[in-house]
Amino acid sequence: MGVKQSLPVIETPKHKLASALPTLLTFGNLAFGFLVIWMALSRRDQFFEDSGKFFTMLGLLLMVACLCDFLDGFVARKLNTTSPLGLELDSLADLVSFGVAPVVVFYVCLFDEKPGVFSFVACLGYILAGAFRLARFNNSASTPGKPNSHFEGLPITGASIFWVALLLFLGRGRGNILFEGHETGMRRFAIFVFAALGLLMISRFPYRSLKTPLNKSRHIKRELVLLGLLGGLVIARFGLETAIILVPILYIFGTPLVNFWKKLHPKENKDLDFLKRPE
Repeated sequence: MGVKQSLPVIETPKHKLASALPTLLTFGNLAFGFLVIWMALSRRDQFFEDSGKFFTMLGLLLMVACLCDFLDGFVARKLNTTSPLGLELDSLADLVSFGVAPVVVFYVCLFDEKPGVFSFVACLGYILAGAFRLARFNNSASTPGKPNSHFEGLPITGASIFWVALLLFLGRGRGNILFEGHETGMRRFAIFVFAALGLLMISRFPYRSLKTPLNKSRHIKRELVLLGLLGGLVIARFGLETAIILVPILYIFGTPLVNFWKKLHPKENKDLDFLKRPE
């Protein structure tokens, strides 16, 4: 009996377009990230005239970059067109959109008039941490094995959600209130945020992937009710617009607190089994 030979796969224009779609979305992420940088530098006068519109514009542009970043991976998996080249290109786009762009935005708003050593170190550290975090993810993604529902360290895309929320929060009229007479406090706050996010990105805290559902747990309803009550109290005290920024804050800074709590109370880890790292 002869050995059957597989026929070569003929790529039709439709197949070529489908395989190029994730790359086009990645380029969209990079393009909108660059547009955030361009608009922040070219429209800096608008910040002094109407900071609300300035922050809203940049927040929406960065949101589109986040959407493109989510869709490129989603489409690549659905069409089975994932590749090492696409992974590397996606990381480069993420570093520009979610690493360099936030630094440029807040340099224009806060650090340009009074640049200092602490602001320089915090911003540089944030970019370096983002590059290291992306490289570590690419290294783990290239290792064969079962996909994990947790990330090691805060993903830079998780930080991007915080930047989008913060820009939209400032655009809701809070920007004028916070920047008038509170420039020093806002500058210190920005330095703290850049330093904290950088440290969390290079940390080994297990951050749950937002693409995976929570595990079933008899305690999950109680935990969600407690988070809902906390969110309601914050919104009642500071206004409805705080809901924009509350969720990313809980995700970014709540995860280390939960891990510290689990280490201090090892016998009660089952109460938080919906946050546990899978074996």
